[in-house]
Amino acid sequence: KMLGRTDHRVETARSWALAGNKDSAFYQLDRSVKGNYAEYFRLSTDTAFCNLHDDDRWVKIIKMVKLNEYRNDSLANAQYPNINHRLVTILDTIFNNDQQLRLEEPFIEKQYGWNTPQRKELTRKINKLDSINQLKVSSILQQYGWPGKELVGEKGNLTIFLVIQHSSIEFQKRYLPEANKALASGKLRPSSYALLTDRMALAEGRLQTYGTQLFRNPVTGKYFVQPLVDPANVDQRRSKVSLGPMKDYVSQWGINWSIEEYEKGLEK
Repeated sequence: KMLGRTDHRVETARSWALAGNKDSAFYQLDRSVKGNYAEYFRLSTDTAFCNLHDDDRWVKIIKMVKLNEYRNDSLANAQYPNINHRLVTILDTIFNNDQQLRLEEPFIEKQYGWNTPQRKELTRKINKLDSINQLKVSSILQQYGWPGKELVGEKGNLTIFLVIQHSSIEFQKRYLPEANKALASGKLRPSSYALLTDRMALAEGRLQTYGTQLFRNPVTGKYFVQPLVDPANVDQRRSKVSLGPMKDYVSQWGINWSIEEYEKGLEK
């Protein structure tokens, strides 16, 4: 029986790879692939896995992910006969532009440091691509509304959310009504909506609800949970939107979740 979400396993594998523990990284990747992980582009371009590329196990993992992607695409074509392939291609490009440079962040930071010219230049490039993506997604939303997986597949649907999530508060507020309708119609996952509303709340000076947004201390490099309403009951709220417990979520960033630790983080 497979335990844990495949994307969470890949994130754990990233941590192991960056720490130089190849065996643990491959163990998590193998489990994720057997769980039908299919993000070929993301995995193949993620610089966190560079030190795995010279291992024969990497070739096997990549081939299996590519096969999963092919199978998923074939199933989508059969399940959604009205899928808009031209729009899927456009959204694939948008997804790649949204993710590729972000996947380089850990590598750039590890090599050069956090507050460095190289890190700032990467941020500038990300912001430029984000602006281009926002124009494209704005045009799609105006023409189609929120395109569900029936029209653009799971990945295309996710891409719309990612671009809005990575945009300015003004852009988010503009398309929040579309996100509300998408949530009500099942086109947007409750967990994705939680991420978006948390980010918007903090941008507007309010407390986040689901604890999805973290802050990184630029001096120490340590992560903290950003201001949160009623932290004692956050796991109950997270459960309602299909998010796992805070303890598991924040452990990816080296945080031991407790109310006491959360309050210490706020003070710092």
